[in-house]
Amino acid sequence: MMAYISTGPREFVQYLLCGAHIGKMANELPWRDFYRALYQNRGVVALSGVGERKDFCYFQVPADRNTLSDAMTTDEYTTLLKLRCQPWNILILHDICWQHLVQHWDPDDIDLECLFNVLCKLPKFPDNESRFGEYAYPFETPTLEQLQQSQRELPSRRHIEEEEKLAPRRNSTDCFRRLPREIREMVGALLLTSDALSARLASRSMSEIFDSQMFWRSRFEVNAERGFLSHFLRQLQRNRTPFDWRLLYHNTCQIRCGTSFDLTIKVWENRRWVADALNCQAHGVVAATPPLMEFGGRALHNYHGTIWPGTHIETVMLPPDLVRVGIAVVMEHGSKATRVTGLEFICDHSPSASLGYKTPGARVMKEEEPGAREILHPISVDFLEVFLYPGVQILMEAASLQGYGIYRDSEGTRLLQLLRDGGDTEIVGLPNIEASNQEQYQFRMDKVVAVTAALDVHGINDLGIRGFGNHQARSQNLYFGRDIFDTIPI
Repeated sequence: MMAYISTGPREFVQYLLCGAHIGKMANELPWRDFYRALYQNRGVVALSGVGERKDFCYFQVPADRNTLSDAMTTDEYTTLLKLRCQPWNILILHDICWQHLVQHWDPDDIDLECLFNVLCKLPKFPDNESRFGEYAYPFETPTLEQLQQSQRELPSRRHIEEEEKLAPRRNSTDCFRRLPREIREMVGALLLTSDALSARLASRSMSEIFDSQMFWRSRFEVNAERGFLSHFLRQLQRNRTPFDWRLLYHNTCQIRCGTSFDLTIKVWENRRWVADALNCQAHGVVAATPPLMEFGGRALHNYHGTIWPGTHIETVMLPPDLVRVGIAVVMEHGSKATRVTGLEFICDHSPSASLGYKTPGARVMKEEEPGAREILHPISVDFLEVFLYPGVQILMEAASLQGYGIYRDSEGTRLLQLLRDGGDTEIVGLPNIEASNQEQYQFRMDKVVAVTAALDVHGINDLGIRGFGNHQARSQNLYFGRDIFDTIPI
C-alpha cells in the first residue's frame, strides 16, 4: 500500500503493503500506473491527487487530493522533487489501494498525520514478493463456488432444533432474556465469532444467533473476521439474492483455492492493523486495555483465523527469563536443502515452550561449541552431513532477542537467524537454490512479546512476531545482508 520513494525517472518504487511497484512493465495491468503521494513537512501531512506514471518519467501528482491525472493541465502537475518535504518524508501508494484502505473507516475522519505515522511502522514486504501484481490483480478473490468447497459437515438441524426448544426456558438470572432478538444479534455482531457462540453457555437466548443470517453476514464486514471477502456483501446486495452467510463462513475456515489468494489476505491483514492503530491513536488507549502491538512477518492470523488445508497456527508468548532459543533443522536424504522444523524457547525458571517440533534423535549443541561452529562456518560439504535426518538443534543465546531473519520458499522455511541486540547469530540451514517463490526478510523490534508460526507436518512454513519498537528497514538486504550461497562449500 505504501512505499518510500526515489524520485528519479527510471527507478522502481517498491510498494510496502502489496509488494508491487509503481509503474507497469510490458503486459502488466494498468492499475500500477496510478498513485498518490502522502508527504510531510514540519509536522504537516498532505495527500496529493492521483498521478499517472508513464514511461518511467518523474513522479508527477496534482496537489489537490480530489484531482485525477486525466483532468490536469500541464501547469497543475507537481513533480515530487519540488514538494516541500524533507528527504524520506514521502510515502507513495497505488490509488486503488488507497480506495481499499479508506473502506476501513470514514474517509472524512482521516487524520493524515496519524496515518503517516502508522504507515511508517508497517514492516516492508519481502523483496521477491514485489513480483505480486505483475501477473494478477492485487485484490483477486476466488469465486463463491470455489470458496464453498467444504469437506466438513455442518451441525445437524437436530441440534439446532434442540437449542431452539431450550431457548424459551429462560431462568431469572438470564441477563439477555428480556432483550429482543434484534438487540441480541447486534450484540453478537460486535463480538468475535468464538465469543458470540460461547455466549450460549451463559444465556440460552443467545443460542438463537447461531441461526441468524444477520449475525453471520456481519462476519464479512471489512473490519470483521472475513473482511477480505467484504466485496461479496456489495455484490450480493446488488443481486438481491438470498444467501447462506453461515455456510460461507464455515467453508472459509479452511481456504481451498489458489495460494495466490494468500497475498490478498495478507494485504487485508495489514490494512486491518492500520485501522486498529489509527483508532488507538485517535481515541487513546483505555487504561485497562494493553496498547496495540506492532508486528513483523506473518503474525496477524488472529484477525481471521483461517488456515490452508494441512496447516495450523501456533503462538508462544515469550517469558521475561528467556535465555536460549533452539533452532531445529533437518535435511531429508536425497535433498539438497534443510527444513526448519521447530523452535524451542528455553527459560531460566519458566517452563520451556516450543513451536513445531524437534526430530527425535536430533543432535543438540550450543552455538559456542566447536561442533556448532563447524556447521555454521563449514569448510567442506562433509560438515553439512550433520543436517541429514534426524538433523540437529542448535541452541542460541536469546536474552536480548529482537527478531528473526528468515529464508523460505514454496515448501517452507529453509534457513533462520536470530536477531539480537548484542549481535545477530549465524544463519542456520541450507537453501534450495532451484526452488520457486524464494523470499527472505528480517523483522526486528526493541521488545518481542509473541512469536507466531504457520506449520504443517514437515515444519515451519512462515514466521511472525508481535511486540513494540519496530525497526523499519528501507529495504530488505538480500539473504540477510550477504550472499548465503557464497558460504556453501562446493
